Amino acid sequence: MRRKTAAMLLLIGCQADPLSPRPDAPTPEGDEPEPEIGQCDDAPILDRMGLDAQWADQIMPLLTRDPLDGGCAACHAPGTSHEVVIWADDPARTLDALWAGGLLTADGQPGGFVDVLSPTADLRMPLGGAVWPTAERQAVADFTCVLQQSGLEPPEPCIDDTDPGHTPLRRLSRFEYDHTVFALTGETTPSGDRLPADDPAFGFDTVAVAQQFSVEHLRRYQAVAESIAQNTLEDPQPLLVQLEAETLAGFLHSGAPITNPAHGRPIDGHFHFQRINAYVTTGLISFVYPGTYTLTVRVRAWMGDERAKRDDVWEIVDSPVAPMIRISLGGTEVTTRVVEGVYEGWGEWVEISVPVEIDAYPQDIRVGIANAFWGAYRQRDVELDLDWIEVFGPEVDDLPVPDAARLDRFL
Repeated sequence: MRRKTAAMLLLIGCQADPLSPRPDAPTPEGDEPEPEIGQCDDAPILDRMGLDAQWADQIMPLLTRDPLDGGCAACHAPGTSHEVVIWADDPARTLDALWAGGLLTADGQPGGFVDVLSPTADLRMPLGGAVWPTAERQAVADFTCVLQQSGLEPPEPCIDDTDPGHTPLRRLSRFEYDHTVFALTGETTPSGDRLPADDPAFGFDTVAVAQQFSVEHLRRYQAVAESIAQNTLEDPQPLLVQLEAETLAGFLHSGAPITNPAHGRPIDGHFHFQRINAYVTTGLISFVYPGTYTLTVRVRAWMGDERAKRDDVWEIVDSPVAPMIRISLGGTEVTTRVVEGVYEGWGEWVEISVPVEIDAYPQDIRVGIANAFWGAYRQRDVELDLDWIEVFGPEVDDLPVPDAARLDRFL
């Protein structure tokens, strides 16, 4: 979890990793000696008016210059999410805020103003900006000595009764989200492209005003959260889904929707096949675990004749003929089965079950008639009705074994 020393947060205003500076951050030229922090014996003693004047003349111009030259005011401006605020047009107010916050100490304490200006500091500021020359860092160190020698009481922290305006809520960045999830659950899968990228502002990707949160963000976060919960609290259960015929989509083997009712159509809660090139599909079913699944279909048959046309005369060459059902997984045929019925009428509804090896990715199941045929010179007059398709599996032996200790830990 993030470190939360007051001075550190006041100065950096973000959760940047101090051990991972930007690769393009400049480094000091030469081996300039550091200011002699704490050597304040010869510092003059000034009253408040003198302190204000020295601060305004010597320090504020350094703080309000361009950020690439080492300035601070552009990032730490009023209205940003930073806790340290520099009022470019009000030097005295800025001095009071830093002084009251305990940041202008003469001993160079970690996280203090003098410390973060050092090119060797873990949290050197401005992050990614120019390194302050020795003379400028010395000017700040000298001012802290003058402040100490003057012996004045620091002002009370400012409590402003005016409305500060809107303060946006800040969500976790993808990096922070991943590390928080890892700390809580041990989940190491990075959110990566599963979450939208974090918009940067002022060189950081953790600034609240830049972190938009849309409906798409919410949808993505929900999907990631469900995935993490599944991985953390996995209690494998077999899939059981039953799809009624009237909810299925009818297609031709070419992949086009059925437009000719003679090829196949839903009738009174079931799907009626009259042509071999018609089938229905479940649409994509999400198979979470690979293994052996049982596909079951409820169908009934109308047995008919097979006729051939000879010398313009139709002759029966086979009778009675039972229809055959074709079951496919996607475009791969699983089985064809004869469905017995009665001649010139509908037989009883029967259930046909088939074991199928299925991989763990979305797939569809297709059911159609395999041996109906209507041509100019030969016809096989059989018909088939489908009531529903059921999928169950995988078998218990194919399910992952739940980690009881892990479940106990998180539940």
